[in-house]
Amino acid sequence: MKKLIYSIILILIISISLLSAPGDFVKDIQIKELIFEIPKVFKEEISPGVVYYGDSKGEFPIVYVDINFYAGTKDTTTPVEIPALFADSLKYGGSLKFPDETLVSQIESLGGSFGVSTSSEKLTIKVSFLSRDQNKVMELLEDLLNSPAFTEKAFENSKKKLVEGVKRRNERTESLGFRKMKEVIFRDFAKGIPYSIESIEKLKTSDIANFYQEIKTLRRKSIVVSGKFEEASLKDWVKRNISSSEPKLSGSELIALSKLKSDYNNDSRKEFYIEKKVNQSMLMYSGIIPEHNNKDYFAIQLLNYIVGGGGFNSLMMQRIREDKGLAYSAASYPVVDANYGIIYFYTLTKNESLKEAHQILKEILSEKTYQAITERDLTDAKNAILNQFVFLFTNKHTVLENQLEQDEDGLPSEYLNTYKDKMNAVTLEDIRRVGNEYFLEKNLKFLIVSSKENINKQYPGAKKIYQPEDSVKNE
Repeated sequence: MKKLIYSIILILIISISLLSAPGDFVKDIQIKELIFEIPKVFKEEISPGVVYYGDSKGEFPIVYVDINFYAGTKDTTTPVEIPALFADSLKYGGSLKFPDETLVSQIESLGGSFGVSTSSEKLTIKVSFLSRDQNKVMELLEDLLNSPAFTEKAFENSKKKLVEGVKRRNERTESLGFRKMKEVIFRDFAKGIPYSIESIEKLKTSDIANFYQEIKTLRRKSIVVSGKFEEASLKDWVKRNISSSEPKLSGSELIALSKLKSDYNNDSRKEFYIEKKVNQSMLMYSGIIPEHNNKDYFAIQLLNYIVGGGGFNSLMMQRIREDKGLAYSAASYPVVDANYGIIYFYTLTKNESLKEAHQILKEILSEKTYQAITERDLTDAKNAILNQFVFLFTNKHTVLENQLEQDEDGLPSEYLNTYKDKMNAVTLEDIRRVGNEYFLEKNLKFLIVSSKENINKQYPGAKKIYQPEDSVKNE
């Protein structure tokens, strides 16, 4: 599950750095396994294409509601900016009865909160409120869903905000590097198309309204509700307002692993150099890994922890930062979805030490490294990941959200209950096999963000140096 992956990376790195200075103290710590019971989740398909996840036995008089529309851009002919513009246009456009910010103000005046977020996979409406105001808030949401205003004021403000984001997207070296690598990997999919100011300026409110009509009637949906609320009344509300007449696949389900692999392998380029005037360069390797529900998932997670996902316990941090002092951070992490996965290895280092850090990372991503991993390394990685597993169940809403993610990724119903056993079943042979299949430097592509002068100095003969806004598609 994606939240597990991110929590392991972030929580371990942050907690270790806060507790003490990094260094040798982490090398001899033996991590013990935490034992706990996995809570059960109630879910049901209320109507075709609409799944309800609920827990109405909250201790406090507060309700949390997430409504998900699987609204990913379906293909590269649909402007990728539409979902991004839609979020603010819906939130700040309000309804015909309560236009612009009036609707949000109504919810906030009751002590509640309201937000809309989008990604390439789905659109999510999040609202929280006091239990006593359930009927009032759900009436406001009903008004919004059935008669959104999409006012020109909200739409133009949304466009200005997105245009400003495009203008500033190259300011942070990490953001630039990850965006360009996504363009390399997802070049034939909407996920790999960057936002364009020209495209943004061409869009009209009618494009947003048409997009909403499609996701409202033709896309799958889910609703996650926790807290203390009248469940029968809320289910009736769901049936009236978010049922689909003909639910279709979400945009993310159109990204096929076979197509990603084919595009990746058919591109003979291995090196990508992006010019940016910086004092600290970024180095990144990336490759394609299997989907979430794959037999190699657990071995990949464990090897990732050992290589770069385990904070100061990882090989990347120890060898690049601790042993050589070449970088403040060095990490790896996998992103897995229902149909595919991507793995990233990256570090930021001073311009003058870029080539040295690169050589160390190449040595880490080698068969020799994977052969040297010990049973102790593997056991510590298992215990660390299993101990972080408990953070998926810190509160009732998180439990429901993670069950939803499990279902979105097409995982079997017994996934959580067998998680520990499958993690513990991974052997050193499995680690070395997936290392040689997915983690070898020679099979990955690398991308560097640095100044033109530094690239020419440390990588003489580099075939092409791209500007941040140049396309990196096949030439």
